Amino acid sequence: MQSIFKDILRKDGKKNTAILVAIFLIFATACSSSDVKVADESDIPTSEETEESSEEVESSETEETTTETATEETEESEAATEEEEELTYECPWDVGAKNGTTLFDPGGSFLVDARVGAHTDYDRFVLEFESGDAIPDSYAINWTLNKPEGEGSGLPVDVDGDVFLEISMGASFINWDGSEEVYDGPTSLSSALFGNMVEVGSGGYFEGRMLWAIGANEANGFQVLELNDPPRIVIDICTVDTSSTKFEDCVSSGLAPGFCENLFGDTEGSSSAEATSGPCPPIPPLPAEAVPSGSYFADLDDDGIDEEAFSYFLPSEDMWHLRIVDGTDEFDHPIEGSSPVSSSDVLGAYDMQGYSPASDGRPELFVKASRSGGINSIAVFQLQDCEIYRPPTIDGTPFSFSYGSHFSTVIDTSCVEGGSWLEIYTAEPVGGPPPTSWDVVSSRIGIAPGEDFWSVVPMSGGGSYTSSGQFAPISGTFDCTFE
Repeated sequence: MQSIFKDILRKDGKKNTAILVAIFLIFATACSSSDVKVADESDIPTSEETEESSEEVESSETEETTTETATEETEESEAATEEEEELTYECPWDVGAKNGTTLFDPGGSFLVDARVGAHTDYDRFVLEFESGDAIPDSYAINWTLNKPEGEGSGLPVDVDGDVFLEISMGASFINWDGSEEVYDGPTSLSSALFGNMVEVGSGGYFEGRMLWAIGANEANGFQVLELNDPPRIVIDICTVDTSSTKFEDCVSSGLAPGFCENLFGDTEGSSSAEATSGPCPPIPPLPAEAVPSGSYFADLDDDGIDEEAFSYFLPSEDMWHLRIVDGTDEFDHPIEGSSPVSSSDVLGAYDMQGYSPASDGRPELFVKASRSGGINSIAVFQLQDCEIYRPPTIDGTPFSFSYGSHFSTVIDTSCVEGGSWLEIYTAEPVGGPPPTSWDVVSSRIGIAPGEDFWSVVPMSGGGSYTSSGQFAPISGTFDCTFE
């Protein structure tokens, strides 16, 4: 090899120096990874591991093609190399929320390691779990402007950054195999070679769920990979993302338009940004501090167009709200109770009068609120003219029905088509942890909407059965759109 270089240098000076540089680049490219620029993340999935992710494969192919093209152009001229360096990388992933099979279920997979890596076009965060454990499939991962609050503590995660990727996952810091082993790996990670990520921090663990926060300079597109041997969750975030559809991608993933607007700036022309132009009195835009749930879409006013409904939490008020977006109008209602609401979700919409001639064609909206002490309630809301209306009970209080649980009880609720009653499933664990089986009991309640008040009526039916296994046979969904 040395003799080749000497012959080249003897035959010509400046011209062959350029050729020598080109040859050097070719050998350097052949001896190193084309996309890795840091050695602190050696756990890079192979093409076989990421075969199910077409986006990852396409990204790798693009990078390989770019490298080959750059080498060929370097051989031709230095000017072509400079032109190649000016090309802008396109992020292959979007900014929308990425969710697992379920969103907020607990999990028992034991975390054994957390690590980071920096690559040419993206930064990486890896959570590795104990060999033989299941890959966690219950997670909710999305961008937010505010530092996520830790599991159990409620305190903001101490992590630097301008925006934050919140990672809530059904997995454990505690090994439930009887050894009582506790995760002792890193809880704060950073690298001087990051291109967009700034710092990663743990928000702790509570009752089968863990939270991590990634602080970053920009809310760019990202992907989530579920990998085997060992079980891992891998999160890649683009270093640069020039997409012009960030707002649309954010909303289409189920996040609230106002929330996405705060994250991604001007959204002129979107329905959420035009709330002041509708026939109803305007309401203030969604505050930047708001932490919304996922959106639910249903035709709540029988106009043939779906409205968007979502609940959101305001830390300054320590209160949850329900917001409905109807074209250019928005409506808001606080979700109050006898004790603070710890979480809230829009469950579904169902026309309770749909079975009778008295139906007005407008489904009611069901919203779940969880409170301290394991008490859950489902409240009913209606969209009427320019307000969100709550039907009263016979004593004049807003209508809702409550049911109790404890931390290990799993609740599922579904509509019973053809009548105004609901089926509620309670699943109690037996043995463990992890449980060896679940006792599942179903019961029905009827909701009787009258002209002036609503009431709950006990219904016959339901039953019980035992299901073996470590996970309750509950879907966790509530879809009551029987219109």
